[in-house]
Amino acid sequence: MRRFWLFTVKECVEQVRTFKGIAIFLVLLFFGISSPLMAKLTPDLLKLAVTVPISIPAPTAADAYAQFFKNVGQIGFLVVLLIASGCVAIETSKGTVRLMLTRGLSRTAFILSKFTCAVLVWSVSYAVAAGLCAVYTVLLFPNGRLSHVVAALFCLWFFGVLTLAAAVFCSAVSPSYLLAAVGSVVLWGMLLACAAFPILKDDAPSALVSRGLELLNGLAPERLLAPVLWACALTVGLLTAACIIFRTRDL
Repeated sequence: MRRFWLFTVKECVEQVRTFKGIAIFLVLLFFGISSPLMAKLTPDLLKLAVTVPISIPAPTAADAYAQFFKNVGQIGFLVVLLIASGCVAIETSKGTVRLMLTRGLSRTAFILSKFTCAVLVWSVSYAVAAGLCAVYTVLLFPNGRLSHVVAALFCLWFFGVLTLAAAVFCSAVSPSYLLAAVGSVVLWGMLLACAAFPILKDDAPSALVSRGLELLNGLAPERLLAPVLWACALTVGLLTAACIIFRTRDL
């Protein structure tokens, strides 16, 4: 266990040193600040852009969070995927993974440490971005009262954890970064596509994103129990499969 945490700390330091973690932090930070501003300014910008008088509803606090969910749920997750998908594949292709394993770190611990580091970077970056989004939303929409804000933000964070599990799985089973990145994006797309099927849209893990915002408008948190459980099961399943396959790989 000591080797596991030492390697995890080393990985976190490496994420900062190589600017990978900083890139994730800056992208999410930008969305945390810009989302409420864009929600506030978009109606005025639309009125300036058209010559015909149009009726545009006044922006609300829910619009600010909707913008945040959209930005993080699309571009934010894509950036996280492209960075995290190289966590194992790059070291495997360069052969540096052998050095770690000869120091007493097991292959399972290696995979779990990579995942733990990715989750820590994601969590810190997301917490700062979500906090800034909440502060700016309160400042720009002082009369906006929303329910279950923390639960809604948790849903987006948890789907990010599942996204990281998918990236680590593809990275562990792929011989190169390119294949890992493509596989991660495809697997992520499949997770999102589950919501397109009527029989799955309410229980699929992607409902954490699509229906998480509905919590702000009064949806009972209990309605998202099934997506949370499915996300937990898939996260554990992907990590277990990654560990099993990586143990059998010829490095």
